[in-house]
Amino acid sequence: MSDIKDIWKNQPIEEDVVMNIKDLTEHARSFSDRFGRRNLLLYAWSAVNVLIHIWALSTGRLPAFRAPMVLMLLAYIFVAWQVWLRFTPRRAPLQNSGQAVLQFHRQELERQHGAVAKAWLWYILPFWPPYLWELAIWFQRIDFARPGAKSSLFALQLAVIGGVCFWSFVWMLFSRHATRMELELERISRVRAE
Repeated sequence: MSDIKDIWKNQPIEEDVVMNIKDLTEHARSFSDRFGRRNLLLYAWSAVNVLIHIWALSTGRLPAFRAPMVLMLLAYIFVAWQVWLRFTPRRAPLQNSGQAVLQFHRQELERQHGAVAKAWLWYILPFWPPYLWELAIWFQRIDFARPGAKSSLFALQLAVIGGVCFWSFVWMLFSRHATRMELELERISRVRAE
């Protein structure tokens, strides 16, 4: 058993990985495709919620919640615009130099990492003011003199817990994505292009 451990510890570590331009371009394309799929998912999520809010506003449902629903609708539109602005892949350079492609890929990863690392600011935070406003209206409308007040309060508590859990999960996904990008940036820093 110690022989395997010694072999593993003493294996040569390749500091610089040399990639040709074709491999480098293919690697960058696969990363770009993965970002594109994630962006489509975020756009779809925003579009569904925008349609739901437009439907609720146009049918006059929940009139007490009209103002925070408009604010929530604007938050979804703002976030979709931010996803487009921060995550849309840029065009790779037309040069045939491997160093230029490597430098471009590194810059794209750094730009995307910056966006993911600050997702709490531009993705999560815009939803909290209208969400808290809706919860405040809900709490204010509970008539504690009625017999069903306890069930309304329980539903409100579930909404608070659900919101905190959902947005914590979203933050965790963005944090995980940021960590994966840091690892990729570290790996790219060891790559040399032909």
